[in-house]
Amino acid sequence: MRLKSKKNKALYFILILAVILLICAIGFWARASERLTEMNTLGGLRNMAENSAEIERIGRFAVQQHNNNQNTFLEFARVVEAKEQVVAGKMYHLTWR
Repeated sequence: MRLKSKKNKALYFILILAVILLICAIGFWARASERLTEMNTLGGLRNMAENSAEIERIGRFAVQQHNNNQNTFLEFARVVEAKEQVVAGKMYHLTWR
């Protein structure tokens, strides 16, 4: 009779341990997927700092190319909003004044 009780206790212990491990694994997986969506996912837009030197350089280049192609004269002041999209390369969505 006592042997059966020890087996039941061991079985309950293993069952509880398995449930705890499952809950931990689900929590880890949920956090991992959040981190992956924050990273550069293919086709996803990601906000960028408007005041970085790289964004300003890209903005000035875009205005210069537009002026050359359209035979117009736009003047670059500053980037108001910047987003980056990872596709086959990188595509930048800039709003400037």
